[in-house]
Amino acid sequence: MGMLAVCAIALLPPSEYPPVPAARARASAAIARSKRTGMMSTVYTRSDYPQAQAFLEHVLSKIALLIQKYTMNIIAISGSLRKASLNTALLRALQPLAPSGMQIEIVAVGDLPLYSEDSEVSFPPAVQALKTKIEAADGIIIATPEYNRSIPGVLKNVIDWVSRPYGQNSFAGKPVLTAGVTVGKIGTAVAQSHLRQIMVYLNTDVIGQPELYLGPAGEIFDGEGNILNGSTKELLTKALAVLAGRAKKSN
Repeated sequence: MGMLAVCAIALLPPSEYPPVPAARARASAAIARSKRTGMMSTVYTRSDYPQAQAFLEHVLSKIALLIQKYTMNIIAISGSLRKASLNTALLRALQPLAPSGMQIEIVAVGDLPLYSEDSEVSFPPAVQALKTKIEAADGIIIATPEYNRSIPGVLKNVIDWVSRPYGQNSFAGKPVLTAGVTVGKIGTAVAQSHLRQIMVYLNTDVIGQPELYLGPAGEIFDGEGNILNGSTKELLTKALAVLAGRAKKSN
């Protein structure tokens, strides 16, 4: 007779064991034998197949929820819309440096309309989607260029939308890591100073150290956006570890 082996996490409560009495008994016995490993192997006969399939689907949904629960979700925002943006490249370079369990998602902000309080009556879908992502995030990374000794208009537009309407600031309480890279040596320091002032006002947990004022870009990236400089990679790794620590504390 055909057999179907289903492996499942043994953390399920008894009420969620397989619905077939015989299979339920086999599941309980398997758990008793598998306490050391934290896994169980439940064997179903062919007659149990429909119930086994349902149970497997149930277990997979539980696993998906556990993965989501233990993944640290970080939203990354670039203050530049340029296709060859150095700051967007910086965010991409951060992704493989993320500590275990951290996922960095770079969000698109170029389709947001210009902020107007009149539009708050019916929030634009793109804005609401961004607010929802940020509210669900464990932390935020913002990489900004420096335009005329301040942050770009596109980044200010993002901040204005996400912090509205009044009393529904989606940034509140989130740990925020700021960064910036430029072709010069100043590393967007002035722009980041303004950005930090704004984010502190919005009641975020702005990370003060380490400071990520990066430049010249030619000494940091190769032609494909990979980080060449070992000390820069070490600095970025350290910054992400600090962000992870803040995010754990805030949760």
